Amino acid sequence: MPPSARRPILFLLLGTLLFACNKDDEPGGATDAAFYEVTFIGRWSAQTHPTDYPAGASFSRPVGMVHNLFAQLFTAGTPASPGLQALAEEGETQTLQSELMGQLGLTVGTLLLGEPLSSGTDSAAFTIEVRQNYPLVSLAAKLSPSPDWFVAVLSVELFQNGNWLDEVEVPVEVFDAGTDSGTTFDAPDQPTFPPGTVQPLLAPPLGNGAGVSPPVAAFRFVRKS
Repeated sequence: MPPSARRPILFLLLGTLLFACNKDDEPGGATDAAFYEVTFIGRWSAQTHPTDYPAGASFSRPVGMVHNLFAQLFTAGTPASPGLQALAEEGETQTLQSELMGQLGLTVGTLLLGEPLSSGTDSAAFTIEVRQNYPLVSLAAKLSPSPDWFVAVLSVELFQNGNWLDEVEVPVEVFDAGTDSGTTFDAPDQPTFPPGTVQPLLAPPLGNGAGVSPPVAAFRFVRKS
């Protein structure tokens, strides 16, 4: 083949290679990673949830992870792990973090730990990094005082349709860990034996038979870069 005939083919191959590299670097035109400010917002007061509203209403430090589709912080309908039990009953986060640590680099990209809310209407913010291969965020915090109740958001998807979301606010759901049989905010310890399963909290004083409404808290995600 004469050199003049080979030249267009070489240009075509070079152009294809450059195009492929660019697509790998920024699939869909989006950056591989994004930083978000996450604000934990309490909305639990005597005005919003008046039934037996407790003194000292607060939330523990939120604990969780940035992860992919193959990881779950917990699954409703199954028993709570020791780490989730410790969070729901005591607000202790280390045990749950240790459980998640074993999945780092596999199904979990980053472990997350925020600041507690000192009242039911307090708020606190922290920054996270999310990547396209770990686009989901799950967080949980103890609702206090309570026997074994906690709030959570699960698998919040920040990368959708090839783009990072600019901002999203997700209300929490309230769960019963199934490890304590107390039915009031200040009930003494009543370990459930055998333990039950994690279930959405439906019953009073916080639930209305169908759930908890309005939501007692929310997580707001705002993209920073």
